[in-house]
Amino acid sequence: GVAVVALVMAGITLAAGADPSAAPASSTPGTPPSTAAATTDVPTASLAETTTTALVTTTSAPPTSIPLTAPPPDQLADAALASTTVSLEPIVVAVPPEIRGATGEVLDDDELAAIEAEAASYVPPPPVPNRQPLRPPTIHADTPDPQLVAADGRYLLFSTNSGGFHVPVRISADLANWSEPTDALPVLPSWGRPGLTWAPSVAPIGGRWVMAVAVRSATHARHCIGLFVASSSTGPYRSTGGPVVCSGQGAIDPYLFVDRSGAYLYWKRVKGGGQQLIGATLDTRTLALSNETPLLASTQPWEGYGIENPAMVDAGGQLLLFYSGNWWTDRRYAIGYAECDGPLGPCHKVTIDRAWLSSGDGADGPGGQSFTTDGRGQVWMGYHAWVAGIGYQNGGHRPLHAEPLRFERGRPVLVNRRAEGAFDAWLRAPGGVIVGGWAGDVDHRQPTTVEVLVDGTLTAVANTGWERPDVAAARPDLGQRRGFAHRVPVPAGAHEVCVRAVDDLRLSRTPLGCRSVTIDPTPTGALESASSPRAGHVEVRGWAIDPDVETAIGVRVLVDGVERGGGTADREHAVAAASYPAHGGLHGFVVSIDAPGGERTVCVEALDSAGGPPTRLGCRTVVVAAPATTTPPPIPTTAPTTTSTTTTTSSPTTTSTTTSTTSTTTTTTTTTEPPASTSTTSTTDATTTTGG
Repeated sequence: GVAVVALVMAGITLAAGADPSAAPASSTPGTPPSTAAATTDVPTASLAETTTTALVTTTSAPPTSIPLTAPPPDQLADAALASTTVSLEPIVVAVPPEIRGATGEVLDDDELAAIEAEAASYVPPPPVPNRQPLRPPTIHADTPDPQLVAADGRYLLFSTNSGGFHVPVRISADLANWSEPTDALPVLPSWGRPGLTWAPSVAPIGGRWVMAVAVRSATHARHCIGLFVASSSTGPYRSTGGPVVCSGQGAIDPYLFVDRSGAYLYWKRVKGGGQQLIGATLDTRTLALSNETPLLASTQPWEGYGIENPAMVDAGGQLLLFYSGNWWTDRRYAIGYAECDGPLGPCHKVTIDRAWLSSGDGADGPGGQSFTTDGRGQVWMGYHAWVAGIGYQNGGHRPLHAEPLRFERGRPVLVNRRAEGAFDAWLRAPGGVIVGGWAGDVDHRQPTTVEVLVDGTLTAVANTGWERPDVAAARPDLGQRRGFAHRVPVPAGAHEVCVRAVDDLRLSRTPLGCRSVTIDPTPTGALESASSPRAGHVEVRGWAIDPDVETAIGVRVLVDGVERGGGTADREHAVAAASYPAHGGLHGFVVSIDAPGGERTVCVEALDSAGGPPTRLGCRTVVVAAPATTTPPPIPTTAPTTTSTTTTTSSPTTTSTTTSTTSTTTTTTTTTEPPASTSTTSTTDATTTTGG
């Protein structure tokens, strides 16, 4: 059966029938999907857009009834409902005071200009054949050398110094909405110089959190690598003493790696006119280094000016050492990798002729990669790339990009999984319907696009953005605000309305379900009561609504087939609000009219806003009491006897005259001269007042 879930979407109630916890899609490798069509990965070998033309209604187990909240109703008509995007933090970048070449030497302006001129004229090779598009940044702030860490059900982002922080750290529940940064390393060691703290790496080692980071030496013109510890993943971290690596012309880009065999530290070393990637064993108790071993050097043409940013990953039993190659402010900067026989090698480059991940799709010079595995077993690669310009001097900055990965026979593959969701219900709305449900994409935490088709024709496009606590609780890997509720124009008549979810790279569309919808444009409502509260009057009560408009409509009242009056259905009415929640609750009426006495047939009709024929809402038989009549007095048969008495009282200023008859008494006060005498006159048929 299908359960009914109350979706309290700004007063809108939807009948739901999809359980987010039963929806396809565990991202954990090896977990059998509940619906194969909704979880099959899109092969990276194919970029052809898969458009589903035959949509079918999906079914799933009923969910628990949960009240939901949503944006205000005025957003229902928006093309994208309350779209949640990344948090927009001020972009604060730190430009190093000096630029160094491949061997660590300081470059003068002419040397730097020559490198930049060569980079500007460079035409990148085409991407790796059949490579899927790269995803946009997950944050707008400048976050170079990003260290992405999944810990305690959330994501942490550490990066090179910026915004006055030695090591900025941000927190996110969904890889889309990030907290304001705090400083994970508020106090530098005594041997460090502020302003040049690069490429932090963080991992749990030996029962505490350990950070490795390159800090500019206060006494030497080079970077050295220090180790710092904390009881919390976000810090604050404190120094363990002096630098653990500080030789040659410098050491940067440390990376921590832990597996069953122990802990290891990797870094880039500049020494003797060349660059190397070095690995060493890290004692989990004392954090002392041993077995320092060269692993890779810059040897391939695409690597150009150098090799840096080592990052070791266990690819299902095969160790892969990723690295960045070429000049960091060059669009040729890219990511390659090598296969390693063990944590300390030997390592053999796989990316010989070209990089594995190079510039494209608005991401120039990708590099600074790091890797983490979330609670569902999904491997994520974080990296930076230039946007809005290449180089800080050209207005660019390097935000975090996050890509899910899987490994096929020990080789990395960018992942693109199908979007998921459900078309829960629809309800009648002015001009059409509102469709409601949820959708999400485990590969990206930005709003998911849904498309609505009416009779097979694409009619509306919307984004998720409504709060759905049930979905968030059952599928935390999808992120927050996965609900949608969108107004769709549908003409009168019977139609099929279908909804599908689009994956974030727009390479596939997942059917979420279809519903048969009948649109009746005629007014509707009910005559709930008719009575005669007092003689000569009839009062009718009920509700009336025109489904095509949101405003109140008129009603007219007929007594024995004759229109006797009318009114407007503009009062609060619970039944109207529940029956048509998208139209508001002001559609009740109370109308009182005059009516003749006797048994009467009273009918009420709703008026069509478009001028069509009215709709009969109902009729009632009402006994109307006749109004009370006033009987005129009888005409007398003989003339009344009238006695007139006039009394005049003299005073210095006033004469008072009183006239008395059998039917009338009149008192008149007048001001006269003092009278000479007083007299009284009586008559039987008239009243006369005289005065002197």
